[in-house]
Order: sequence, then C-alpha cells, then structure tokens
Amino acid sequence: MITDQVCLETLYETACRVLETAAFALAELATEDDEFEPPQRGCLAQVVMSGDLECLLTVAAPLELCCVLFADILGIDLDEMNCDESTQQQVADMLGEMANIMAGQFATDVLGEQAVVHLRPPRTRLLDQALWTEISNLAASRLLVIDQQPLLI
Repeated sequence: MITDQVCLETLYETACRVLETAAFALAELATEDDEFEPPQRGCLAQVVMSGDLECLLTVAAPLELCCVLFADILGIDLDEMNCDESTQQQVADMLGEMANIMAGQFATDVLGEQAVVHLRPPRTRLLDQALWTEISNLAASRLLVIDQQPLLI
C-alpha cells in the first residue's frame, strides 16, 4: 500500500527531476532556513488526475521564476524576452505544460507503467499574494527552491 507520505515524497522527487530535464533548473526542497515573501505576481497551474490516482496537482511560482523557466525551455536568453503583462499568459501556459508533465511522470513513478490515469488539460491563472499564501498553508504543499526563488507544489 502506498502511503500519503510516500506519494508526497515521490511527487517532490518527480517535480525536481522534471524541472531539471525540461527546463535545466536545479530544484531542491526548501529547508526550514529558507524564507520567502509571497510573490506580488505569479502563475498557478493545476492538473486534475483521475482513475487509478485521484488528485489535484498544483504548481505555483513567482512571475520572475516562470520567465526564467520559459526562457530556459525555449533556449533563449532571458534578456531577449519581455517578461511583462503581455507575456504572462504564455508564461502561465508554460507552467501548465510543466505541471502536466509532472503529473504524468508522477503517476508512472507512483503506480507504474500499467496504471490508468487520466489527466485533464492544465488550468492556468495568474497568482497574487493571497492565493500564494492559501496554497502554501495546505498540509500537502511543499516549497521547492530554484536559483533562490520559491516554487510551490
């Protein structure tokens, strides 16, 4: 039987591996010493999983980190892109795709290749301080750190 703790540990390991593979980002679990202010602006992506595994995967990050990941995935210099309100939806969609990859890999990591898990298309939206705080207070949420910036799972 797979416990909630095993699922959570697997999720964080999966997220770190996907971020490294897809975005060349080295992520690690935050320690008790890591403290971050809730970001003023950010992106949120959610993927609903059903079937052999029923859960909601949520990924949230400050806009600045999302822009770095976006540039890394596209293989462009961050200075070449304009990370402002005009690109926020594209950056949020990238985070949605990242969450989708994490969800699929997580299902395989937890249940194996034979699992039947359906992923709904990612839902994305912009994130403010209040929503960040709400998500970070959930019992199952964990903070990852990428280049000294927070990412919530």
